[in-house]
Amino acid sequence: IECVPPDISNCVTSSYVPVKPFEESSCVSFEVEEFVPNIAKYMYPFTSFKNHMYVYPLQLKYDNQKTFAKARNIAVSVEVRDSDGEKSHPLKCIYGKPGEHAFTTKACATVLHHQQCPEFYNEIKIELPVHLHEKHHLLFTFYHISCDINTKGTTKKRESIESQVGYAWQPLMKDSRMVTSEQQLAVSSNLPPGYLGHHDSDSKKHTIPDIKWVDGGKPLLKVKNHLVSTIYTEDQYLHSFFHHCQTSQSAAKEVAGDLVKYLKCLHAMDTCVMVNFLPTILNQLLTILTKTSQTDVAVNSTRVIIHIVCRCHEEGLGHYLRSYIKYVFRMSQYSSSENKTTHEELARSIIIILKQSADFLTINKLLKHSWFFFELLIKSMAQYLIEKDKLKHPRAQRFPDCYQLTVQSLLLAIIPHVNLRYAEIPEESRNVNISWAHFMKRSLTLMNRGFIFNLINDYISCF
Repeated sequence: IECVPPDISNCVTSSYVPVKPFEESSCVSFEVEEFVPNIAKYMYPFTSFKNHMYVYPLQLKYDNQKTFAKARNIAVSVEVRDSDGEKSHPLKCIYGKPGEHAFTTKACATVLHHQQCPEFYNEIKIELPVHLHEKHHLLFTFYHISCDINTKGTTKKRESIESQVGYAWQPLMKDSRMVTSEQQLAVSSNLPPGYLGHHDSDSKKHTIPDIKWVDGGKPLLKVKNHLVSTIYTEDQYLHSFFHHCQTSQSAAKEVAGDLVKYLKCLHAMDTCVMVNFLPTILNQLLTILTKTSQTDVAVNSTRVIIHIVCRCHEEGLGHYLRSYIKYVFRMSQYSSSENKTTHEELARSIIIILKQSADFLTINKLLKHSWFFFELLIKSMAQYLIEKDKLKHPRAQRFPDCYQLTVQSLLLAIIPHVNLRYAEIPEESRNVNISWAHFMKRSLTLMNRGFIFNLINDYISCF
């Protein structure tokens, strides 16, 4: 173990991607995958592509099987396949061992001598395909390795050294979602074409005569998977939300009720997953905000953003939100054909939430962390002027009158929470007061200054 300088050269990531500065050299450093504890404060947003799965065959219980006469020195090989057809071939996506090819089609675990219930301890690293479907699966093949020594000196054929003693398979996806929990798999003595469709893990029924199950189809193989991916999520609520957004893009008509249901479910998503996918989630929510024609969808989208901002602050990760605004947010990503802008739609949704007197919990979160939303408004306004080439226009013509009315309505919605509820929520009132002051100061650069000074005067006159 050596201390590594922070500016190390000739280094590749865990996906074999070179990190600058990189020069052709015989000595290359390799980054080891870091399995961060499932604690939110240790998490970080994904900023680079990664799509790995680590497979751990744990144990095979063959002590009661009667199908094979010899099954003691057991080896297991793992393959990734995209079909269960007769002519299917393994994919070349398994990372090879040091000194071998970078990728291979098969990985084998260490053979344990004379063990009918071997416990494996090997780790198999897989580069998952970007586009997965229901036919992608792991195929486990078991071999009995003969240790007999031929004293007569004749050459023993390889087929007699390795004899197949079973197969097991695990689909990588179920209901369009990655399978990552620890699994108990049945083992078959043969591998007929179409074997994936023959096993229903939920009903535990094996009624297809083509498959000959070992030990009556009992779950004999224990295997565990660990997913490290920036495109596939293990969280059920976030997966359902992403899946709905993907399928609705091709739909002719927006179904508001379904989308609102998935948006509300996002309040229950795991905080660690939320931090990992933070830029992607915020981008998708802002896209919904500008493209929807349903007020209920826009308001619920904003509610989720408020929840995310609050959770990040509770975990001490507010700096990731500032990084998102500075480096990731781009108004052009969320613009719709109806000329809707992020700043206008976000301001309208905030007004509706502030006027819903029954939902004080969400309102208090919004007021307490209002800096994030005003920063979004300012950046969206600035990018709007740049992209529409309106910086050289007179200030009174830079923004439409409807947006100025929206900003004025936003002020009227904020005032009661500052001057009437100050004793009840002193921290929230103070934060929104400061955030509004910064927003007014920056708006002097972008908007009609006479309009801004009138807003400042209206605000001060309320105290």
